[in-house]
Amino acid sequence: MNLVKPTLYAALAIAQTLLAKSEIELLQPSELQASYVFEKGPTITPIMFAFTPGKRSAYILASGSNSVYIYELSIPVLINVPIPVGTTPVDLAVTPDGTSVYVVNSGDNTVSIIDISTNTVISTFAVGTNPQAIGITPNGNFAYVANAGDNTVSVIDLSSNTITSTIPVGTTPYDLSITSDGTAAYVANMGSNNVSIIDLSNNTVESTIAVETSPNTILVTKDGLYAYVGYANSNMATKIDLTSHNSKIDLTSSTVSNHTLQNAKSVLQTLFQRNP
Repeated sequence: MNLVKPTLYAALAIAQTLLAKSEIELLQPSELQASYVFEKGPTITPIMFAFTPGKRSAYILASGSNSVYIYELSIPVLINVPIPVGTTPVDLAVTPDGTSVYVVNSGDNTVSIIDISTNTVISTFAVGTNPQAIGITPNGNFAYVANAGDNTVSVIDLSSNTITSTIPVGTTPYDLSITSDGTAAYVANMGSNNVSIIDLSNNTVESTIAVETSPNTILVTKDGLYAYVGYANSNMATKIDLTSHNSKIDLTSSTVSNHTLQNAKSVLQTLFQRNP
């Protein structure tokens, strides 16, 4: 194990605080500038992470690595023993019971399952083409994977780790977010400039919302009242009222930090890659 300077811990703590906020537009650039990238030690550039329940550990994806790293927040220590997964991992999620990590590998169209008790990959299975994002339902029964290459979302039964349904959505689904009550998944379709709303009771698209050009990020607030859509190469974000699905507000960088949603599926890319 290699010790890492506390700046990484600070970045994780700040990210946790920011992601817990129900109003994304309240974030100001100064809040993000308060975070730091960890200095030279283990040579990795984290791009995405997922917390275990209780925020005891974070499982981290590193740029240019086909591996997952573990960061113990209570010490804090980065365990510099990578867990090999598939090719080009891009997203990951921890099950609500804290037993497994599901890692989306866009390079070989698979999902790897890490057993948290042993921190080893216990299974790998195929999903759609060019998977980009994963979300797990709050009850831990199902995972949903956005497949950008074939315009679908794969539904995975986590009791058997098998695909039980494939849902057609818009063009190039690049991100998704599941509501905290587990009733719906919102999918950002970068190629068709819209958001698909999946009813999770029957795994069908119930409606589609037109947004701006090239949406590549979507975050549903903890209270389930709003979704925020970010765009590739743009400082704009769109706030969608989820009670009506029709009320949209376009937010510019004057009210939304462009570090929050631009070119990222979470604020983490900015938090980790910003210079001290």
